[in-house]
Amino acid sequence: MCRWLLRRASPRDVGLLFEQLQIDLAGNDPRVGQYMLDCNNPQTLCFLIDCYPVLQRIFSRYQRTDSLRVLDIGPAFGASAGLLSQMHRSDFLGPKLCVDALDIVDSRRRLIEMAHPHVNFIHESIDALPENMSWDVVYCSNAIEHIDDPRQFIRAARPKSTLPSRIDKAFFIHGFGRAASA
Repeated sequence: MCRWLLRRASPRDVGLLFEQLQIDLAGNDPRVGQYMLDCNNPQTLCFLIDCYPVLQRIFSRYQRTDSLRVLDIGPAFGASAGLLSQMHRSDFLGPKLCVDALDIVDSRRRLIEMAHPHVNFIHESIDALPENMSWDVVYCSNAIEHIDDPRQFIRAARPKSTLPSRIDKAFFIHGFGRAASA
């Protein structure tokens, strides 16, 4: 189907079609999709860029041929999870990452699955996840300020990271304009 489309439309037109699909899937109101593309995704990617040196330090503790599981909590429209899944889809930049995105808002699932097909979307609250579900790195950027009880959220999310505390508990929260590794 992709080849059929590319034989009939220019690459730019296909890209614009893809962008329009993202806008349509972002919500019932096209302004939500436009906000996603114009504001939310650029801001989200800037936050990931801020945090990436810390993530690289964590990833560098593993063999390049290892595979790590990463959980992005509160991914909004999935831009950070998508970029991480693209950058680490092989071991070229370090360990390969299997990226999951956890959100209580299920309405963005179709958008995230279309725009970021290598991200696994989980519609659930961190509190409702089975105890045995865990990831090597738990990442949360600019979501904690939307949570009623941040301390409870951190208590629920922190055990989801499997890294031993002697090498940095790889639970990473970014918000309020600063990055911190707990």
